[in-house]
Amino acid sequence: MADMDETSAAEKAERPAAYWLDRIKNYQSAFDAWQDSCRRVDDLYTRRTRSDRADREYAIFWANIEVLKPASYARPPVPVVVPRFKDNDDVAREASEMLERSCVVTFEQADIDGVMLRVRDDFLLYGRGTAWVRSEGDALAYDYVNY
Repeated sequence: MADMDETSAAEKAERPAAYWLDRIKNYQSAFDAWQDSCRRVDDLYTRRTRSDRADREYAIFWANIEVLKPASYARPPVPVVVPRFKDNDDVAREASEMLERSCVVTFEQADIDGVMLRVRDDFLLYGRGTAWVRSEGDALAYDYVNY
């Protein structure tokens, strides 16, 4: 990976796709062990392959995950927008209220709670939960990214 960081700017400009393909290959090899661990957790959690001993481990594992779920994320975020300065500026107060209402509607329409619940579950099961925010025309879209 050190040789990738030492790649000159001229080389990157000559072959931009090759540079990024090398970076992707490095990522894949670095995270192979983590992916294998995720697959083992997935197999245990979905009851694909289990013995009697694994059933006991599953019960404890499942109970721990279920207890941690509400502790790590229980409800959707509530946007709060307030004017920075408290100087009775009616325009600032109205603008803040409009922005806050806009955020509430955007969160509801984009189902940010559903995305965050799946991110939370991945975080608890695999140690990493990922979501992406992207622009979709005039609105934002929130996407869950599987491990």
